[in-house]
Amino acid sequence: DRALVRVHAIRPRQRLDVWAKEDATEEVAARYRAIAEHGGLARIAATYRIGSLYHDLALGLLFELPPGLEPSVAGELRRTLRTRALAYLKKAAQAYQECLAAPKLPDAELWQLAAETELRNARDVLGAEGS
Repeated sequence: DRALVRVHAIRPRQRLDVWAKEDATEEVAARYRAIAEHGGLARIAATYRIGSLYHDLALGLLFELPPGLEPSVAGELRRTLRTRALAYLKKAAQAYQECLAAPKLPDAELWQLAAETELRNARDVLGAEGS
């Protein structure tokens, strides 16, 4: 979870920082996938965390452009990042679906409720984008 906090704290200040945040997200998602392999509550919590990582990354790519870019550069970067953001949002939705597909456990209710809510939010954005 400390690695998760570090990823969420990354705020791109230049174009290379965007790639660093993507790499850091993938690294932490891989750690959570290893945890998910244990099944049970670990799987439910880890798949939710994977979804939240991708969801946060997608929203960051859509709304947190590095400051100080030339307008023409910012426009092109925004189009490029939008495509990648939607792909990450689809990954988030898949992870939330995996979380919800796990067997229901009494200790997992809050994780799965959060996954349900975030899945709806992701689908709303994807639906508005026609994805």
